[in-house]
Parts: sequence; C-alpha cells; structure tokens
Amino acid sequence: MLAAQENSSEERVIQLTKELKQAKQHTLVEEATASSNMYINSSIELSIPLGGFNLNTVKRLQIIFGREKNIRTIPMAMLVRH
Repeated sequence: MLAAQENSSEERVIQLTKELKQAKQHTLVEEATASSNMYINSSIELSIPLGGFNLNTVKRLQIIFGREKNIRTIPMAMLVRH
C-alpha cells in the first residue's frame, strides 16, 4: 500500500512538473509579445511535498471553500508575492 502511494505521489509530481514547464513556455511566449507596461514585479514560491499536504488546517480550508464531501490531500501550494 505504501509503495502504491509513493508511486502515485511520484506520478503527480511528474505531471505537475510537466504542467509547470508548459505554463513557463506559455508565459515566455506571452512575455515576448507583451508591451513593456504590462509587467508586474512578482515571484512564485512552490511547495510540493511527496505525500501532499494533509494537515487539519488545509482540510478546514477545503471545507470553507466548498469541498465538503471529497476532502483529499493537496498536491502543492503556491505563494505569489508582488
């Protein structure tokens, strides 16, 4: 069971990595065509634990924001600063 969870977590990390690379490429294309007044100085900090976030605080946030029945672990968190 533990090996299956680790494999599933690794697959999610691989999928998220692919999606982030695609988003980066898309952003680079948009950046190349954007005018200079469209930029915002910001940074993104990612946290992607192998098992996901399974804290009570995270579960409370899921319930508050509409996940009453299907509460799962959260695979990653993003902190955007500007």
